[in-house]
Amino acid sequence: MAFTCNLKEEDAIIIISNSGFSKRLMTLVAVAKENHTQTIAITNNPSSPLGQACDYHITTATREKLLLGEFCFSRVSATTVIEILYLFLSVSNEGSHDRIRRHEIAISDDKK
Repeated sequence: MAFTCNLKEEDAIIIISNSGFSKRLMTLVAVAKENHTQTIAITNNPSSPLGQACDYHITTATREKLLLGEFCFSRVSATTVIEILYLFLSVSNEGSHDRIRRHEIAISDDKK
């Protein structure tokens, strides 16, 4: 909440929820909206209140939900969406690949 209170108009917040019914996360959205911050929800529920309250709503699906019709949360689907967003942003940001490469070189000794 403290971080959300300090967001600005040029920032964005990504909120991840399985059901999209969290009161605490709805409070974060309200605070972000007061700061004119863009809000993005990632939920497993296409009609969630959280998704409807945010500027953008990305709906994930798990195999269990597709087969059973239940809201089974998989971090894999949310993580995949985050990775796709990261890749889109890094491609659109000039010089980002060079900075990522320099970072990988800097930490490469830790990976051995």
